Amino acid sequence: MSYEKDNPAFKTYKSFALLPTYTEVTILPQKTAFLTLLNLQVQLSQRDLTRKTKRKCLKSLVVSVNAKIKDNENISGSLSFSASPVIDLDDGLIKQAISPSGEYLAVLRVVENNKEKGKKKFVEIRRKGTLLHVLDVTDDHGDFYGDSQIGSLEWSRNESQIAYIAERKASEDISQKFDFIDDWGEQLSNKRHSAIVIVDIASSSSPQSNDGESGSGVVKVLPAFEGVVPGHLSVGIEHARSPRLNLTGDLLVFLSNKAGGPHWSCSELRSYDFKTGTHRIVVPIIHDPSKPHSSSSPSYPIEFPGLYIDQLPRRSSFISIENTEYLLVHSHWRSWKLVLAVNLLNGDVLDLSSSYAASETLNYKSYDLFAVWDKFIVMTESAPNQVDTLILGIVNGFNPITKDFDISWTPIDKPNDEEVAPILSNISWSVVTPYQDNLNLEMIHIKPITTTTTTTNDDNNNNNTSETNKQSKLPPLIVYPHGGPHTSVTTGLHLLVTTLVSIGFQIVEGWLFLCVGFGQNSIESLVGQIGELEVEEVQSTAKYLIDNNQADPNRVVIMGGSHGGFISAHLIGKYPASDFYRACVLRNPVLNIGGESNNHDDDKIKDNSVINNGILYLFITLGMASLTDIPDWCFAELSIPYTFAQPSLVLPSTYTQMFSHSPVKNIDRVKTPTLLTLGEQDHRVPHIDGLNWWYYLKGRSQNNGEKIDIRCKMYPETGHALDSVEAESDGAAEILRFLGEKLCV
Repeated sequence: MSYEKDNPAFKTYKSFALLPTYTEVTILPQKTAFLTLLNLQVQLSQRDLTRKTKRKCLKSLVVSVNAKIKDNENISGSLSFSASPVIDLDDGLIKQAISPSGEYLAVLRVVENNKEKGKKKFVEIRRKGTLLHVLDVTDDHGDFYGDSQIGSLEWSRNESQIAYIAERKASEDISQKFDFIDDWGEQLSNKRHSAIVIVDIASSSSPQSNDGESGSGVVKVLPAFEGVVPGHLSVGIEHARSPRLNLTGDLLVFLSNKAGGPHWSCSELRSYDFKTGTHRIVVPIIHDPSKPHSSSSPSYPIEFPGLYIDQLPRRSSFISIENTEYLLVHSHWRSWKLVLAVNLLNGDVLDLSSSYAASETLNYKSYDLFAVWDKFIVMTESAPNQVDTLILGIVNGFNPITKDFDISWTPIDKPNDEEVAPILSNISWSVVTPYQDNLNLEMIHIKPITTTTTTTNDDNNNNNTSETNKQSKLPPLIVYPHGGPHTSVTTGLHLLVTTLVSIGFQIVEGWLFLCVGFGQNSIESLVGQIGELEVEEVQSTAKYLIDNNQADPNRVVIMGGSHGGFISAHLIGKYPASDFYRACVLRNPVLNIGGESNNHDDDKIKDNSVINNGILYLFITLGMASLTDIPDWCFAELSIPYTFAQPSLVLPSTYTQMFSHSPVKNIDRVKTPTLLTLGEQDHRVPHIDGLNWWYYLKGRSQNNGEKIDIRCKMYPETGHALDSVEAESDGAAEILRFLGEKLCV
């Protein structure tokens, strides 16, 4: 594309796109009486814009702690660092895991077999760098699971076995050849029947095939969840996930939520004591963070909103301080993420990352936990104008006065940001609470410090020259609501957002009321009101900036993906082009929640059809509820009962309710120039609704004499997140071109 080669905006995008991001950190310790060496194995993800893929890389950071370390003794002394060159890990690597002692490495690898025109699967075991075993498991099971949701690779504590997740072997029964087997949906579409695979490292270097049910050989394939833990440890608990054993192995901690309802909500942290056989709620669901806890409750930081965690850390994130064991996690807290420590004995919650933020006078940045060993913590810090920075924390002990950890923090690594540092230095950001009567309505405002953009004001707005000149100096505003709706956007560096701000746009992200990080009541307040409450909240944030002379009313656009696209489509229907928004970008948007069966009533066809180049298109769509991999979402967000055992049908009355809350109800009012970007493999919000939106508006433009600028880009082999390298880069180029054209930027 000539646009890629010549346009400065896209060159800026590429500069940010080529920055590697941290994905995993493993601590390999070597501890003596006077010296601790920490070998940090740091995995990174790197976009390759030429090959259009994301590559896995590895670098080693060696940290020397010159101090005598004993249990319960303060750690002091200087630190020294060294880093190895980055190594490419793309040779078929699916997963790797280092054993508890750091002596062994297990690798799952897939290799192309040119002779047989297929792929071979191997398990590799190394000891101190020496290759001990290469086990061919091609005939034992299907594909390895390399994803972060179901996939896993773990060592036994005595390092004699490893366990991982893979697809069960397909049945060879000819009668089952065409049986339909459902998959796990978005980003997991090639996963159907999972199995737990156990490899006995000590037995032999050659695997023995088995029937997929059991076996006594080196490789044993079990149906998932069979024979792993005797009995059911979560009896009486509606939902349990993400189990983790503590340091001593006598306590199991896990997350729990009520089944059904909003897809992401506040979680309980529970524990099961193997010695006593008892359950306990360690951290409960917090409904309203503003209400003080009773004196008998555990100690929480001020306005602690509860835990918002998808999965507990895979690797051990437990730490023992003065004979008390803590679980370390990162969790959403309003507009940012923080690293927290949970006392497993009494349920106290401590905010660890804020101690680093306070020491550096950095507020509202976001922190992600990556690794914990002994008294060492590795986390990242990020902000809208800062590349991710890797930070090492050394816990010196527990401060009885502040009732908090005494931690020494030191930045130890960050990507080479020489090319983007001057750009980032021209970006400012803040977390804004616009209305004092609604302190939970919060937005992240990111803008250039200086701007060279120009504006073209409409002639009918030139009656006030001084006001027009003042507004023309303001950067154009992009209103960018997030998806979910019960997710959150945090104060980090986001590729597309940073690019847009760096070329002269200001962006308001969020509408963070009703999202995770504000208490369970906030999440539940939206149920039954989607398409209404959050739409007006987003509109109010845009009006706030205009009313406070921070945005030019003639240069406001809206952009959103998924439920953010749902909000954006609602707003361009409620406030057409000449009224408020000058352009709109919809990325895999939710446009019609319900489903409607085709009927042949002539009046119905007349009302819902358009003719485009002689072809009749019926805007009678199945809708999201009939096609998505999460049909329960469509019911739950409208407070309509849904039964998981027998999926609910979209009845006429149900559809009427869903339609009344959907953007499609106002499609005839839409005039705003719109760019649609769709993923062909989107299972979450299938692209058919986006195409129907495009067909309808394009036909209306051609047949009614209306000039509606509606464009659509479809990206193959790309799902809901539009996160393939090709979809990211081409989508960014199209958005930059489209918004630049509409706002003369």
